[in-house]
Amino acid sequence: MATFGTNLRRARTERGLSQAELGGERFSASYISHLERGKRMPTTGVAEYLAARLAVSVGVLLDDLSSDSVSATVSQVLLYEALTRHEYDTVDRGAMASTSAGDHFAAMQVRAQAQLERGDFRECLRTTDELLESAVAATSPVLRAITLAIRSRALRADGALSAARDAATEAVEAVEAKGDCPTEVVVAARTAEIAALAELGDASALALATEELDRLTATLPEGHSRALAAWSIGNVRFAEGRIAEAVAAHDEAARLLRPEASLRAWARFHKATAALRVEAGIDDSGVDALIERAAHGLAIVGNAHDCAELDLLRARRSIPTDPLRALNLAGETLDGNNLPNQTVAEAELVRASALEALGRRHEQTAALRHAAEALTSSGATERAVSIWRAVVESQEPAAAP
Repeated sequence: MATFGTNLRRARTERGLSQAELGGERFSASYISHLERGKRMPTTGVAEYLAARLAVSVGVLLDDLSSDSVSATVSQVLLYEALTRHEYDTVDRGAMASTSAGDHFAAMQVRAQAQLERGDFRECLRTTDELLESAVAATSPVLRAITLAIRSRALRADGALSAARDAATEAVEAVEAKGDCPTEVVVAARTAEIAALAELGDASALALATEELDRLTATLPEGHSRALAAWSIGNVRFAEGRIAEAVAAHDEAARLLRPEASLRAWARFHKATAALRVEAGIDDSGVDALIERAAHGLAIVGNAHDCAELDLLRARRSIPTDPLRALNLAGETLDGNNLPNQTVAEAELVRASALEALGRRHEQTAALRHAAEALTSSGATERAVSIWRAVVESQEPAAAP
């Protein structure tokens, strides 16, 4: 019985469930945490309920583990805890010290997530390459899907949008082939696919992927996975101009996201929803509060890319009242960071809008051209074409009064 908590945590993490999702309507996340840490002992009824939630026999939770298995599980738990504290150097050291194949794979997967979070996108791609070539990934569709979703996000952040879409599509195919994949993994794969398709401007594929995620969301319990799904769906609705639906989806995500569950996701969501609302013409005190929350969170856990996007949001908001300030902010963002092409494009578009407001038509055309070139390099050809059209229009002589 002394190993019940270890077995419980191992089974839960293997299935990608949060403590709240495992507890369902009967037990709180706090109670599950106490069970996993050995601070509370389960009754037979509790053990049977949790075994049913995990789709395992009660014996799996009650059986003793070998000392090697216990050691590997403890190492993985410590790595996950280091990741939640954003102690990325600790994650690196622990991952490199792991020995057995399964233990090493789990540790390196945590390391890939840490590299993604701190903005080491090329290192993340190297780590995910290693993971995808391993025997563990070849035999586990769930672990392969998790790795591919991480890889897709790193590729997208690095400006390789077509490759990001391909990795995410492969992740979705892996979870569909598995059939009974944990919902957190399905949501991670689907949202990675939607993000890549949105950046590429592939409207038809994006609509299909969003429809699939929308259907899945209706079946999800309230919690982190449902919040991430609502966030992703809201992004698409903003892009489609369905503003009321977009705001409703993002309001649901805001209600469900908790900084204590993932400060990084919480902060990045507030940045993203503020930017989309401003772009949709919703710019009020509510947006001020969203930006303030994003700034507080990203000051702790944001990487250079996150902070650059927040600076661009502030620049975009300044265009109507102080276009010169907006121009300077966007220029500083471009000068001070090694940004992926799609973020370079966004910065150039902010500059173009500010230059238009200042009446500097020739410089506006140059900024639009730079934006189109950056989007072409990243693979977002449809968006690039629309901006090239704007370049042509900006060069046409103004109509006579």
